[in-house]
Amino acid sequence: MFAPDPPQASHVLRAVITLRSGRAIVWEPPAMQGLPAWRALRAFRYREYASTMLSEAAAPCRPALVEYLLRKYDFGDDPPRHAFLVCERAPAAGPRAGDRPAPAETLVVHGPAIGGGA
Repeated sequence: MFAPDPPQASHVLRAVITLRSGRAIVWEPPAMQGLPAWRALRAFRYREYASTMLSEAAAPCRPALVEYLLRKYDFGDDPPRHAFLVCERAPAAGPRAGDRPAPAETLVVHGPAIGGGA
């Protein structure tokens, strides 16, 4: 596909909530690979949301996502200790056949937020 400024990497947004017991809950928007075209079209909003949340303009909105996820799950008697938003960034390969992309990296984009008794 032609684009004047193509993306240089792919990004995956994840939230990691660590619990008092040491367990962790990982949330991520639904993957779109392998979905039929109609379902992928309907799920595109998640991809756009994740892309927006990773932009610097949306940095003030990231705590609201973490707060939502802390309310979404029922932790019972195993309360959350920390919540992070992380981004897995995988650089794209160059246009030549021999080009290899750099290894993927994981960046903390927000956190740790301390979960109360959520």
